[in-house]
Amino acid sequence: MYKIFGESFLKIVDPTLRKLKNSKEEEKSWIRDQYLHPIESLHTLDDVLFWFDKNNIEFINSIPSCNFDDSENKSLFKKNLRGNLFSRITNQISMIFNNLGSDGGLFIVIGKKNEKN
Repeated sequence: MYKIFGESFLKIVDPTLRKLKNSKEEEKSWIRDQYLHPIESLHTLDDVLFWFDKNNIEFINSIPSCNFDDSENKSLFKKNLRGNLFSRITNQISMIFNNLGSDGGLFIVIGKKNEKN
């Protein structure tokens, strides 16, 4: 539809684009990301943890947390617990309903490459 009707059409039907008020560059970036180059893939925290294990990378921390009780660990680069499958799934689902989930399910996972002996 964008290719037929152009940006004016998008400004009517795209709720995120309507909310962008900061600059024309931000609008242009959103249009490119969503309509001109819409390559996305779906991964979970468990996918990333599997890749970490497979590639000898130590899990350090994540946003959202992999663990339910992360109140003691406020530093992103301080080692935190990986939690369990239930805590990871629950935290990922709850993220959808807060401000981090407004542009899709974004998460960050921090790891440290282990030195081979």
